[in-house]
Amino acid sequence: MAYKAVTIKAGKGGFGGPLTLVPTATRNKVVSITGGGIHPVAAKIAEMTGCEAVDGFSTGVPDNEIMVAIVDCGGTARCGVYPKKRIFTVNVLPVGQTGPLAKFITEDIYVSAVNESCISYAEEVAVEEAPSGGEMKSVTIKAGKGGFGGPLTLVPTATRNKVVSITGGGIHPVAAKIAEMTGCEAVDGFSTGVPDNEIMVAIVDCGGTARCGVYPKKRIFTVNVLPVGQTGPLAKFITPDIYVSAVDESCISYADASAAPAPKPSAGTPTNPATAPKTKAQAKEEIAKMNEGKEKNLATRIGIAIGGIVNKFYAAGRETIDITVKTILPFMAFVSMILGIISASGAGDVIANTISPIASTLPGMVAVSFICAIPFISPVLGPGAVIAQVVGTLLGVQIGMGNIPPQYALPALFAIDAQVGCDFIPVGMSLGEAEPETIELGVPAILYSRLITGPVAVVIAYFFSIGLYS
Repeated sequence: MAYKAVTIKAGKGGFGGPLTLVPTATRNKVVSITGGGIHPVAAKIAEMTGCEAVDGFSTGVPDNEIMVAIVDCGGTARCGVYPKKRIFTVNVLPVGQTGPLAKFITEDIYVSAVNESCISYAEEVAVEEAPSGGEMKSVTIKAGKGGFGGPLTLVPTATRNKVVSITGGGIHPVAAKIAEMTGCEAVDGFSTGVPDNEIMVAIVDCGGTARCGVYPKKRIFTVNVLPVGQTGPLAKFITPDIYVSAVDESCISYADASAAPAPKPSAGTPTNPATAPKTKAQAKEEIAKMNEGKEKNLATRIGIAIGGIVNKFYAAGRETIDITVKTILPFMAFVSMILGIISASGAGDVIANTISPIASTLPGMVAVSFICAIPFISPVLGPGAVIAQVVGTLLGVQIGMGNIPPQYALPALFAIDAQVGCDFIPVGMSLGEAEPETIELGVPAILYSRLITGPVAVVIAYFFSIGLYS
């Protein structure tokens, strides 16, 4: 029986991953450091991979033989001990980056809240040869000035050979440069759907919304042309090993020879019987013997249950603080800065004389909505919702100063937001696992529908605001 690779995803409320475990002739031990024998998660991994499950409390295993360590750590140093050694770590409790070794707990080496349902066989992990049609080359992409993440080394294969540009306005120059240097195909993600398993790298221009994290969440290399780091609702998936930002054409270079995939072992390579993979029956039998007489008593079970409840509340509090600090407070600071600039520069008077006549009439609002919803403009206005934030702040100031009647606040909201989400349409459909044909037809359909729904929303909002402020 050959070794098999498995993929482990985070469970409900978990952090990190997914991890792909690939056993080798030397790294073939699944070490359970949970107390009470071999944990069911460790047993499941050993059974599916053909590796040996070891009780870490009774048997010592050298670090260079450990494929993965299974722990039940509630947030102490044990969570980070194995990640610090760059050993894959699976925590059965919902614990994230915490404890004295928190900086070593990263999504590429650690996953938590794992149960048996989170484990599945991995797709083919062997590196494929480049297609015979032409030679493909690897490239390295570094972060630009003020950027985050990387460097990333992109190695094209026979299946993963698409550079998908999801930036609006056709193929971005960065995507074109990567395609040219690697020999891959550049694809406009707004007009053509591409299956996830064919995407080598996704190029985005996201200012900090969900789009930054959608492809990193799928473990697809992501290049952001804007200087954006770990932010947005999917910030925890944005890690330096899968994401790089502030990238321009000067950040791309050919990778050295060391980045090329290692050659496959020849079919005639002898196998050491001592390290040969076990069958499922053998793995189950060994684990059953090791667990004999090690059933958890009532006190242990109660302690584990209480620990799990406490950790859930602790994780919820930590995530709330994290979102507040990384997302809400920066937005408040941005709005305050805009208001300060308007007040100090005297731009408010200019805006009052130019915008107010348009924003204080229904036809003016409908015209603004129509312009924002034009299909070739809306994807460009969407990234980061920056345009809507700035214009919304300007209109809010004018309403507060009395230059625009307050009853136009609600229609104005819909007028300046007709383009919202247009930059996210192909990404959202991909996230929903839509077929490539559905994406190709769905993107233009939604973009053109905004030309109708945008102005209609303004009119509806206008009538609903009648008498609202009287």
